[in-house]
Amino acid sequence: MNFTVTRQNNAQLRTCAAKASSVKASAMSTLSSVDGRITARRGMNARIHTVSRKLSDLERQFEELNRFVEFSMENYQNAETRLVRKSGDGKALYAKRSASLGLLSNLDIFEGIGAGGRLSANEYQERVFKFISEHWRTAVGLLGAAWAISGAMGKSASKDDDISSKFSKSLNSSIGFLSGKWNDAQALGGAAWNSAAGQIDGMRKSAESNIKSAADSISQKWDNTVDSAVAKWDNTVDQAKQKRDVMIAGFNFVKENKRDIFNHTIESAFYKSMEIAPGGDKALRAFEYLHYDHRDAMNGPHPSYKEVLKERSEWTQLPEDMSVYHDNGVGKPELKFIHPDGREAVFDGDTFEPVTDAKYKGTYNYINTSLPPGEFPKDLDGVMDWIEFSKNGLGHVVTDVIPYHLVGEKNEKDQERFE
Repeated sequence: MNFTVTRQNNAQLRTCAAKASSVKASAMSTLSSVDGRITARRGMNARIHTVSRKLSDLERQFEELNRFVEFSMENYQNAETRLVRKSGDGKALYAKRSASLGLLSNLDIFEGIGAGGRLSANEYQERVFKFISEHWRTAVGLLGAAWAISGAMGKSASKDDDISSKFSKSLNSSIGFLSGKWNDAQALGGAAWNSAAGQIDGMRKSAESNIKSAADSISQKWDNTVDSAVAKWDNTVDQAKQKRDVMIAGFNFVKENKRDIFNHTIESAFYKSMEIAPGGDKALRAFEYLHYDHRDAMNGPHPSYKEVLKERSEWTQLPEDMSVYHDNGVGKPELKFIHPDGREAVFDGDTFEPVTDAKYKGTYNYINTSLPPGEFPKDLDGVMDWIEFSKNGLGHVVTDVIPYHLVGEKNEKDQERFE
């Protein structure tokens, strides 16, 4: 295991943790820069805070993973140190076993054997007899000791099984036993080393995978967060533009139809009061009949402009200030004529054609208005003229003008209200 490279790679975990912290700070900064009235819509504020908390958890997991890798490398090094130490202890043990068999301490029969090396029985035997030939005095002592022990035990030696043969077999057996133990120790140590190395490598691969997955997740979440915020911002701007257009359109509508809106309010209040009044339905039907159907029937066919100008036609033209309710505001003022029987005729000021628009047409008067006297009364006849004018004017207001305003200045029941 290359600890230097592993530590360099592990440092990237701290970089990822710092990146998660930076992304979290950027998200919160973005949130704080957006108007609170916008972030309060559709839970945007809460959702960005949730992302911030998840980024904090991700930052904490990166730091924990970094500490875990450091801990793993430390344990890896400790395991390697222990294995090396145990290997040295094993060699020392074999040296002691060799000394106990009568071998000189300055001669190591295992010298030259590598960590993965192994001696056969013949090789061990050759090394032992080489030692005997080089150290014959010790060999003679050992043979004498073996002869004495054999004699004391009452054992006799045959031609085929002498003391040297017995000693050789015993020594070979001991060396074979030690060799087996040494190989077992090497196998166990190698297995432990391989297992530890495999576990560390697995941890490294898992850490790398987790780091990549976490980095991809951060990138994807951040992209999704930014895309969602941009989409919501664009949607909010679009909604604001739509509301602004609606407000402008509404303002223009009110500006252009303010009189009709006011009249509609008066009409709605009148109809509502008639609905809640005792017997209001019946009275309303009678009122609508007198104001619409009966007036149209009494006014009859509209005369032509020539007819009203004929001599003795009895039609009287009213001045402009008494014809304002019949003026459409286009071109010259409209011309209004009244008849003593209550009929009314209105002509276009430019074409002199009869006005048929329900909003400006002539309507029958139950009490006809009259022209004011020409001057201040100077005698009794003049006073009577003014009394007659006032009486007609008041009656006209009560029977014709007030009903016209109660229904919102409508001359026909189905008259269009707004332009």
